[in-house]
Amino acid sequence: MHDDAKARMTPVSHPRRRLPTLDSSWLLSWPDRGSPWVHRAVLMLIGLWAFFHHLDMSLMEGSEGLYAQIAREMVAAQRYFALMFHGEPYINKPPMFFWLLGVMREWFGESETALRLPGAIGSLGTMWLTYALGCRLFSRMAGFWAAVVVGTTHVFLWYGRRVLFDSTLTFAMTLAVFAWIRAAMQAGWPGWYVVAFVAMAVGGMIKSIHAFAMPFAIMVIYAFWQRDYRALRSPVFWSGFVMYWLLTGWYASWLPEGMQWQFDIHAAIQRAFGNFSASEASTSRLLRLHWYLSMMWFDFFPWSALIPASTLLLALSPASALRPVSRFLLLWFWGYIAMLSVSLFKREPYLMPLVPALGLMVGYTYQAVAVGLETRRWLAATIRVMLALLALVFGAALFVGPYLLQRKWHVPFPPFPFIYTTAMMVMSLVLFWSAVTARARLALATVGVLAFGFVIGVVDVIWPMLDRFAPRAVNAEVRRIAAQCHRPVFYHGITQEDFIFYLNSSPAIPRLTSKDDVRERLGRHRQILLVTDYRYAKMFAEDHSVIVRILRTFPRPKDRDFYLLSLQLASSKESEEFSGLERKRTADRFLRV
Repeated sequence: MHDDAKARMTPVSHPRRRLPTLDSSWLLSWPDRGSPWVHRAVLMLIGLWAFFHHLDMSLMEGSEGLYAQIAREMVAAQRYFALMFHGEPYINKPPMFFWLLGVMREWFGESETALRLPGAIGSLGTMWLTYALGCRLFSRMAGFWAAVVVGTTHVFLWYGRRVLFDSTLTFAMTLAVFAWIRAAMQAGWPGWYVVAFVAMAVGGMIKSIHAFAMPFAIMVIYAFWQRDYRALRSPVFWSGFVMYWLLTGWYASWLPEGMQWQFDIHAAIQRAFGNFSASEASTSRLLRLHWYLSMMWFDFFPWSALIPASTLLLALSPASALRPVSRFLLLWFWGYIAMLSVSLFKREPYLMPLVPALGLMVGYTYQAVAVGLETRRWLAATIRVMLALLALVFGAALFVGPYLLQRKWHVPFPPFPFIYTTAMMVMSLVLFWSAVTARARLALATVGVLAFGFVIGVVDVIWPMLDRFAPRAVNAEVRRIAAQCHRPVFYHGITQEDFIFYLNSSPAIPRLTSKDDVRERLGRHRQILLVTDYRYAKMFAEDHSVIVRILRTFPRPKDRDFYLLSLQLASSKESEEFSGLERKRTADRFLRV
């Protein structure tokens, strides 16, 4: 297979302009040798480790708690189209994703693992779709490394397992591209066109119409760029197009009126791009056009180091047989970047649908270097410089990263075990040495090892460390203290949905919606426990009719701490005993922000 891959690359002869290579090509091309089940087992190990290991940790991001709470209320009320959040209509997203959460909740019970299964399965499915695409477009070697990119890229590691729409959306969009490539670029079964449009319809039902708009735009632009109109002339293609609108129209007809805008093209364009004539919006858009171009170096880490070289290799591909594939991959990756950049909404998870395209670009680069593809010297220099910089970034991250984690998340310092830090530092030095000395194959293989080390660091060190200070742990501590004090406990002023989800877990801690509600409870019980944030804690501390004592402080990112307070109505005598100095000292503790 290795010889076949080399033949397919059809290198151009430039004797003194070779990519830096190592004699042992097995470092990169071993997936092409022997049984394919070996490297598939390796991919499955990476995927399960990246997306399923420690799946039971606490819900972290605010949106996780929001979506989990909506699914909880949906199942409790048996209302599967009119979604609610705390009794108020929720119309921001369509209901299909919440159906998936509800099904997992019914099958496995209400747990973090059950809620995260749709995202984890979607991420693993995207990884295998990318592998299949790489094998069909290039070779098993390229498919292997493309799938490794999906399983080890930062944006997938950080968001792929979350209770978020983006993992399942990315799977649907990638399936649409896979099916279209099988039908249009590889002259496969025409029914793949229908599969592509059904996948886009499902993606739209999960989140929004851009699951159709972005892949469809790439398909049409590619057809005109390549002057290949076979797909557009196929009756099956247009049958799939009609099926898409029938499915989405039927789905939208069941939705409440306030939610149907999700499938209104004009409303979707207005929401995504705003009013082009508004000077403020236009200025803001121009200022933020670069946002994804700057964020991708972080979110696609560590593989972002290969974006320049991969782009150049595809753009300058010497093989005419690969030119259609090269054009499509460039259009897929950079076209998505362009479409996202002009949108008013900027979120890191929105970059997830680009990762399969990035993986295929990187897989092509690995194959090109493995077979000794000869090309221009400045391209080889680009690979060397970017990999040397990547080595320096890895080395610096081992020392700067713990400080940033401690500062933002209040985790103990240092978080990484000594053996992990040592191993990663050694591999970073190997990467730097191999890049500087023009051993490209060894350098690229080392990037793969470091990428798996990155997975271990995120999944086995950072996630468990954050879990110790996450909302689930805070909720458990609040309930423990309340049980010891034998006092009724309430919460007030908490807006973080992840924390609210746990406070509402059975038996739910009652919510007090206003300061008057707090006073009413104080009048009834004389003394209560209250969970609140720094703003309301300071407000109660300055109230002379209430005696406030801090029972526990729960550090949160950006010093937006939570507090468990003991509140007691103060008589005039008690108010005097609780001196002004003590009251001021208590209030001053909330002045951190």
